[in-house]
Amino acid sequence: MSYTMSQFICGKTTTSGTNILPDPYVAIKMVRVTSTAEKIIFFEEDISTIDDGYSTLFAKANTTGTNLMSIIHDGKAKKTAEVITAAIPVPNESGRGNVLFCDGHVEFVPRTYAHAFPHLVPNADIAPWQALQSQAYYPN
Repeated sequence: MSYTMSQFICGKTTTSGTNILPDPYVAIKMVRVTSTAEKIIFFEEDISTIDDGYSTLFAKANTTGTNLMSIIHDGKAKKTAEVITAAIPVPNESGRGNVLFCDGHVEFVPRTYAHAFPHLVPNADIAPWQALQSQAYYPN
């Protein structure tokens, strides 16, 4: 198991030539995060998607680049293989796992909550986040 940091709150970067620059959409400071008790900063990543400690729970329809929240502690919820497809970017969506929120508390939440757009971005009410919401598999 591996705990990873959510890309939109503090880890997303872009590359420009040989320089790695902070993306302007990243929260950077916690004061830029609204509703901190609802925004995920760390989560337990599923073994099938562990790669680098930098993760996106943002599930877009018709894509396969999502890092899944682990449901290892909710074993009965695993009904199908943990395979991400374009049609099903979040398998076993009712399964629950551990997440740490920006206000410091931890909860055992379902994937439908952890992969939902409003819990992933610093402030869903401002640009550029508003434009991304329409692409989300779980927009609300």
